[in-house]
Formats: sequence, structure tokens, C-alpha cells
Amino acid sequence: MKDLITALTTRITTLESYLVYSADEKAVGTWIDGRTIYRRTLTKVVNSNSTGTIDVSGYGYYNIWINHGMSFNTYGGQYSSSSTQWVNNPPANNDYGLIYIQNTKLINIKNNSNNNRTYYITIEYTK
Repeated sequence: MKDLITALTTRITTLESYLVYSADEKAVGTWIDGRTIYRRTLTKVVNSNSTGTIDVSGYGYYNIWINHGMSFNTYGGQYSSSSTQWVNNPPANNDYGLIYIQNTKLINIKNNSNNNRTYYITIEYTK
């Protein structure tokens, strides 16, 4: 019984480590090729109707992706939030936002709205 409790405790501790969101690099799992997956949540304020960038070239990654399910932005004094990719006024498409990573190792954050927004972008990567 003691071995079972120890095994369950270890498993719970491992699962809890996957739920960590931090500005610091955290190992959170293993990719399909056996490489360790690392996670960081980055913060960037982007003014209205402008584009911001975050340089990720120093992270030494092999593959990198944005975890859109765990990324969002806030606006209006932190009382409202939305996803990092949105279109609010189709068909004019004059109120939208998106984030993407270029081969230049920059995260580009397009904020085409009338509000300054604070972005919380969770990236995951392998080395």
C-alpha cells in the first residue's frame, strides 16, 4: 500500500508541474521526438493600432509554437479580456488582432483596435 501511495504522490507532483505558468523557463513535458518541452508566458503591452514584437532568439529552441489556448490579452483597465486572435467587425475587418512567430525569431503582435492591450503569450518549445 505504501508503494501505491508513493507512486500516486509522484504522479500527482508530475501532473502539477504541467500546470505551471511562469515568465521563467519551465520543463513541462516531452515532445514526440523525445525532446523536453519548455514553457514560458511572456507579457507585452501593445498600443492601439500598432504592432509589437518580442525577441525569442535567445531561448535556444529547436521548435517553437504559441499555445493559443493559454494566451490572452486584456484591455479597458484590465477588466476585459479576449483571445490573442480576433476579428470584431467583419466584413470591414478594422478591429482585429493576431500573434505569430516569424523565421526571424520574433513574435509579432498586431493590435488593430482602439485600445492599448496587454498580451500574455504562452510559448512552448523544444531544444
